[in-house]
Amino acid sequence: EVVKVDYMIPGCPPIETTLESVLTSLLSGKTQTLSSQSVCDECPRKKTGEKPEAIRRLHEGAPDPDKCLLEQGYLCMGPVTRAGCQAACIRAGVPCDGCYGPAEKTWDQGLAMLDGLLNLAKERFPKLKVETLSGMVYRYTYASSILQRIAGKAGR
Repeated sequence: EVVKVDYMIPGCPPIETTLESVLTSLLSGKTQTLSSQSVCDECPRKKTGEKPEAIRRLHEGAPDPDKCLLEQGYLCMGPVTRAGCQAACIRAGVPCDGCYGPAEKTWDQGLAMLDGLLNLAKERFPKLKVETLSGMVYRYTYASSILQRIAGKAGR
């Protein structure tokens, strides 16, 4: 069951400027506006379009602090996550985990990320398992995802 909300306060936890914006909108009677950009638009790291050689986890070595985490093989949800956090996680040296919710034009955050990862080239990642990734890419949005509805109809 989906409950309609009056104001969305993204973040886990929301940053100070987000709370200030929501409260100001609420108190002034204005409509709340959320960013239409993705976390990648706020990210200071350089993007070259390079494809990663492997999928990596943070315990497998320190990422280059200047280069895009996704291009280094770290699962960063920045491309499919709504901006507004000033890329706080990424600036702290860890990949975005998607807590600001789906980017404006992303209808299903987890599927959009899975689609992007699988398009990198399945043959490069023969051990990549969608089941393993689903917990990471649906950390905040699985309950409202299309994948959950499909699984529910299939009795899983």
